[in-house]
Amino acid sequence: MNTKQKIVIVVMDIFIFVALFYSIMQGKNNPEYMTPIFFQNFVPLVLITLILGKILVKRFRTEGE
Repeated sequence: MNTKQKIVIVVMDIFIFVALFYSIMQGKNNPEYMTPIFFQNFVPLVLITLILGKILVKRFRTEGE
């Protein structure tokens, strides 16, 4: 794994943490429906982050990998 790929992984981790924080904050506004609100926000954000991260890691591959 080269340096660019490592940077992509670190940025992905940060985005997932931000998605978690955002989802919890949105759910906190309406505690009665916290679980559905959390999942409606968190799952799509994480899926998008993981898919884009995978694409970028493949894009930054060196020829030997």
